[in-house]
Amino acid sequence: MKKRADICLYNLGKFIWIPIIAFGIWFSNFFYDNHVKQNPTFECAFQKVTGLPCPGCGGTRAFVYLFRGDFSHSFCYNPTVIFCVLAYIQFMGLCFYRKNIKRNIELKPVNIEKYLIVLAIVIAVQWITKLILIFLLL
Repeated sequence: MKKRADICLYNLGKFIWIPIIAFGIWFSNFFYDNHVKQNPTFECAFQKVTGLPCPGCGGTRAFVYLFRGDFSHSFCYNPTVIFCVLAYIQFMGLCFYRKNIKRNIELKPVNIEKYLIVLAIVIAVQWITKLILIFLLL
């Protein structure tokens, strides 16, 4: 019997939120300030070679600010992080509603491809925006 991707992701999503929140709190409050800020050994290879930020640049800082509750700074550094959190909440809520309220999760699969397309658009728009701002400030 073949498993559907949306049901597998829903079942996985029920269990990963606790470790992700625990890691986020630990990373943003203890590890980041004590190690990453003091020893910036993980430099972006793309930025080192080209001098331009990669599509993921700012993701770590966005993650840290998100877990510190500073959503505006998180969004400014990399809006993809907030999009992923909102997409996770929306996906889990939709699957929960279908499974527990309507009781028909098996009928119509959730279109995961739409989430990936929107994610790609968010990444592209934020990267192009950063590049435009860099070229305007030069």
